[in-house]
Amino acid sequence: MKVHLFSLSPSCFVNNMTLKFTITILNRLFRHSLILNYQSLLGKSVQEYGAYLDQNRVKDLQLLLLMYDKENRIVDVDIPDEDFYSLCELNKFFRNKDISMLYSKEKVIPLSSSQCSETCLFTKEPGYHDILTYNETYPIPPSQEIRLDKTYDREWINSQIYSPLLTSCSDLKLVDPYIGREFCYLSNIETKNWISDSHWIYGLKELFDIFSAKSLYRTKTYAIFTAVRIDEEQNATATAKEFRKLYLQDSAVTVKFVFYVYERLSSPPDDFPHDRYVLTENIGINVGIGLDTINPDNQQVRRETQLSIVGKKTVSSVISQLKDLPESSRKVLRKKTI
Repeated sequence: MKVHLFSLSPSCFVNNMTLKFTITILNRLFRHSLILNYQSLLGKSVQEYGAYLDQNRVKDLQLLLLMYDKENRIVDVDIPDEDFYSLCELNKFFRNKDISMLYSKEKVIPLSSSQCSETCLFTKEPGYHDILTYNETYPIPPSQEIRLDKTYDREWINSQIYSPLLTSCSDLKLVDPYIGREFCYLSNIETKNWISDSHWIYGLKELFDIFSAKSLYRTKTYAIFTAVRIDEEQNATATAKEFRKLYLQDSAVTVKFVFYVYERLSSPPDDFPHDRYVLTENIGINVGIGLDTINPDNQQVRRETQLSIVGKKTVSSVISQLKDLPESSRKVLRKKTI
């Protein structure tokens, strides 16, 4: 499984053959892909180049892009202090950010318009897959799930999953019912040992660092949703405040913790989402049995778990479930945001 974040080069739809391959790729990778856009440049380019192509195929591409858009898989980015007037200019910016793009190695036919340049093509750039390579690499629609065993590590998860996901979002929500209890436990541990002693703290800081460094947006929100027992509330919230001060500092990122305070039970109430999630305004990841995936000592996956890509429907459902608490629960007493 991989989250594909890419921009489309105009060379993807300059003749009927490249258009055909582009449609095939976008169909195959629909459940795994996010397409970057900026102020309707993608639509304008399709319209401009589509005038020369098979109109039935152009309509197929437009319908496919509409499907992406309805499922929140076209990401309209807000790039600080930059203005772009063509996909080529935008892709040059993305190239410098290590963001992938789909392109064709064929020469651009018709010739590049006045709004385009040689940056349509990336034939000499290592690490960028042209549309033929994508067709060869993904001949069968891949599964939306991957079983992580201990051979996987931090670098793999970050490069294949979290980095493309967090680059394309401005609103990050982390959901895990057991973070609150971990925060309470850490109130008795020296702060200098939090990163090494707590898999949760390590994971939450890692996600924040990627989000802070890579997100393409001017302003960002990073929110942690968790549950906490009423007798552990004071210690847990004190830890959260200290954690924010020590490790979650970026003037462009608003950080908040949302605690659902519940009765003195052995486990969080069933009303709180059981699964653990990394959610964005676009798509999200169901993170198996917890956000405490990586061992800080060796940066390897510390226990087997499963990751699944979730779409708009699941994202909306989880957020709605959180929004309804505590009104819908007999055991959740109140919500506390800090």
